[in-house]
Amino acid sequence: MKYEKDHFVEIIVSQIFENKRVISAEELIHDCVAEYIYILMRMGNIPQHQLGSLEEFLKEEALEIYRKATYGFSSLKEYRKSKPTSRVKNTSKPK
Repeated sequence: MKYEKDHFVEIIVSQIFENKRVISAEELIHDCVAEYIYILMRMGNIPQHQLGSLEEFLKEEALEIYRKATYGFSSLKEYRKSKPTSRVKNTSKPK
C-alpha cells in the first residue's frame, strides 16, 4: 500500500500550496481526506463498515503531515506567505 500512502501525501502537499480557497488546517484536512477517500472508492477498495474508521485514521495522518510540513508557523496563511509559489527546485548550477 506504499503507493496509496505516497499519493495521500502528494494530495496534502498539493493542497497546502495550490488550494488557495482553503484558509484553515481543518478545511485542508477535510478536503484531502475527502479527495483520497473518493479515489479509493473509485477503485472499490473500502468496505462500507470500515469507512468511518478509515476516515478518522486519514484525518489523524493528514493532521500529522500538515503539522510537519508547516512546523514553526502559526497558520496556513502565514506558511504560504513565507514559501515561494513554485514547489519546483532550481537545479541549475550558478554561472
